[in-house]
Amino acid sequence: MTGTRRLRRLGILPLLPLALLACTATRAVAGPALDALDGRWTPTDCNDPATGTWSVFGNQVQFFWPTDRGNDALETVIAESDNVVETEVVSPDNLKGRRFRYRLRGRDEVLIEDLSRGKQVLVRRCR
Repeated sequence: MTGTRRLRRLGILPLLPLALLACTATRAVAGPALDALDGRWTPTDCNDPATGTWSVFGNQVQFFWPTDRGNDALETVIAESDNVVETEVVSPDNLKGRRFRYRLRGRDEVLIEDLSRGKQVLVRRCR
């Protein structure tokens, strides 16, 4: 192995721990407001088949709506405060760029504001 190859190889390997540290730091961005969104939510009652599942992964939220699959989305957090989380859709392409604000109202209610369309809906946590 030539000296140049060794340097390239050694130049990349020391960066690997830094990359892993950066990923860990990114995942640590989630605060209490974002963590509170994780769970099952409904605009009606918990027996409604339309009840959605929201899963928090680092600074992203995956939304799954069983009866409205066209609104399933992956959103990235762009801002978070004590009781507000603002996101932007990153997937799917037809929803990409839409922005939402989630206002926690206590532990079991969230007001969803569609900032792109000016609509709101209140959802309740299912336990």
